This record gives sequence, C-alpha cells and structure tokens, in this order.
Amino acid sequence: MKKIITLCLFVFALTLCTNNIAAQDITEIRAVSAAQTKVLRNEIKMMTSEQKEQVYETYKVYNTKKAALVTNGTSTTESTKKNKDELFLTMKKILNKEQFDIFQVIFKEN
Repeated sequence: MKKIITLCLFVFALTLCTNNIAAQDITEIRAVSAAQTKVLRNEIKMMTSEQKEQVYETYKVYNTKKAALVTNGTSTTESTKKNKDELFLTMKKILNKEQFDIFQVIFKEN
C-alpha cells in the first residue's frame, strides 16, 4: 500500500513539473513573438494596430509550432519548411507588397 501511495505522489509531482515547464515555454514564446513583432514594427513605419496584432498572433503560432517540433523531436527539414511557408503565406495576407518585402529581408537576416 505504501508503494502505491508513493508511486501516486511521484506521478503527481511529475505532472506538476511538466505544467511548469510548459508555462515557461508559453511565456518564452510570447516574449520572442513580441520581440519579433517589435523588430518588424520598427522597420515598417506604416503598420496599423490591426496589422501589429495579426503579426504578433502569426509569430506566436509560428513559434509555438516550432517549439513543439523541437520538443517532440519531430523537427525535420520538411516540417520546418512547412511551418516557415505557413508563416510567409499568412504574412503575405496581412502585409502589403512593400511591407512583405521588408519582412522577407528581416526574416532572412535572422
């Protein structure tokens, strides 16, 4: 009986630790996404507040998928390229031609 209780406590403790790690990842993803949005916003002077919010959300989705691929160990060239292509496609919808050209230059530099 003591072994079962000990095992249950151990599993519970692991669950708590896993949630803390996931929370740290989310915080880090938000910070990285905000930084990327700020860099783009500084280069593109004429971004609307709606565009800024959409860009931030797009970066957050991109970085979340990127982190999930790395965490799961399923990061391949193909999956990374697919994630990057989705980012570019979404950014192309959000930004106008000149803004998108600036985005491409900034993305390639990083």
